[in-house]
Amino acid sequence: MKRAMKPLMLVIMAGVLSFVAGPVAAHGCHEEHHGHDEKSALEVHSGKGELRDIQAENQRVTLWHEPMVSLGWPEMTMEFELASPELTDGFEAGQKVLFKMTSEDGRHTIIHLEKP
Repeated sequence: MKRAMKPLMLVIMAGVLSFVAGPVAAHGCHEEHHGHDEKSALEVHSGKGELRDIQAENQRVTLWHEPMVSLGWPEMTMEFELASPELTDGFEAGQKVLFKMTSEDGRHTIIHLEKP
């Protein structure tokens, strides 16, 4: 009877360890991969810049932006996807803008544009 108890105890212990260690391991994994894009995934970031090119038909804009502290980005000019082509209605290249964007899986998407 004691021999039958050992495998059962092993199964119970493995279950307890996986229950306790699972969340700890997942938390540790998240911390290890807390990089540029992971940090910004699903977060909304605000920026200030200037529209350089508008390609509403391709749902893209190129804009220069001031440093974005929340993302650790210096000032730069880059291309962004537009969540909707209508976001650029009433805007033209050369205009100063305030914007909100998301960054997920290397995709940087403007979700809001407004004039300062």
